[in-house]
Amino acid sequence: MTDIIGKLIAIIIAFILIVIFPFTVITIDSDMKVRMRVENEVQRAIDEIIDSRQYSKSQIEDLNLSLAGLGPTFDVEVERYIRTIDPDPDQPGKTYISYIKSEDNSVYDRGDKVIVHVKALGFTGQQRVLYTLVHYMLPTIDVQLAGRVR
Repeated sequence: MTDIIGKLIAIIIAFILIVIFPFTVITIDSDMKVRMRVENEVQRAIDEIIDSRQYSKSQIEDLNLSLAGLGPTFDVEVERYIRTIDPDPDQPGKTYISYIKSEDNSVYDRGDKVIVHVKALGFTGQQRVLYTLVHYMLPTIDVQLAGRVR
């Protein structure tokens, strides 16, 4: 009888080592690759906005298409902050710089900030299976990068 219990435990451990552990490693690896790819695409979009000083429909489509093939569904938000120079009330003759969020997101001026925020809205199939097997939930992808127009 004790031999059957030992074999059963060995089969369970073998299943964990042969199936579940590699699946976990593959899922985490693919998730990290998606995160790096999202950061690269967001940085590329920011660089394109900075270089062209505009945010056109073709740039919106390029960013959405590049993110669409990565797995989860993403929500993309691009914000423009206008640079303003105001007189300093505490020190006469001096100024300070502040940024005001703008609704117009199509044309950028020198000194403006652009912030791109990308957030995953769901999970991939691999992440759901991983949660079902080992109850390990990977954190959602939430990337926010900024740049200033030169």
